[in-house]
Amino acid sequence: MSSDKAKKYQITVNGEIDPGWSDWLGCLSVRSFTTRNGKRLTLLTGTIPDQTALRGIMNSIWDLNLELVSIRRLPPSQR
Repeated sequence: MSSDKAKKYQITVNGEIDPGWSDWLGCLSVRSFTTRNGKRLTLLTGTIPDQTALRGIMNSIWDLNLELVSIRRLPPSQR
């Protein structure tokens, strides 16, 4: 895997994930918060080496039965 393929992503899911799941989720940072309307969400942020690794993280989210809210690749200025 070459590092020039790695991209930083921000994934938002419904619910709260314990930060201890970071390793299982590709070593992404895990930060839960409550929205203004009281909804609990979790942000997963970090560098993902390639599309295969991204697919693995998406599978992990599926395995945890979490609802995906959004996924976005961060622009280079935010990496």
